Amino acid sequence: MNKNHCICSVSNSAAQDEYLSLKAKGLYLLIQSCIEDPEFDFNHYKPALIARCKEGSDAFDSAWKELKKAGYLKQRRISHGDGEGKGFHYEYELLDTADDSTPSCETPVTRGRTE
Repeated sequence: MNKNHCICSVSNSAAQDEYLSLKAKGLYLLIQSCIEDPEFDFNHYKPALIARCKEGSDAFDSAWKELKKAGYLKQRRISHGDGEGKGFHYEYELLDTADDSTPSCETPVTRGRTE
């Protein structure tokens, strides 16, 4: 193995989860490798990931939803301020083990506090 290439470590829990499809496991690996990539565009998280996939957005969205439903991918909606028209963005967290104790789309957060 060439020592100049980075290596991506992936959770055995996700890799060996018999309830995850191969497509979802592949997306998990892609996300993990991008997290470790200093050049990855975190400001455009999903579009940047989709751009690295051969499959179309439908296949991507299917695997994305599967990871969220299984509890490996958490999504938080972050408001950019109080009031309408301020906008929002999403923050994502990839977990080493599935967490089904909280929903994949949590309560909106505004300026660091939970509403």
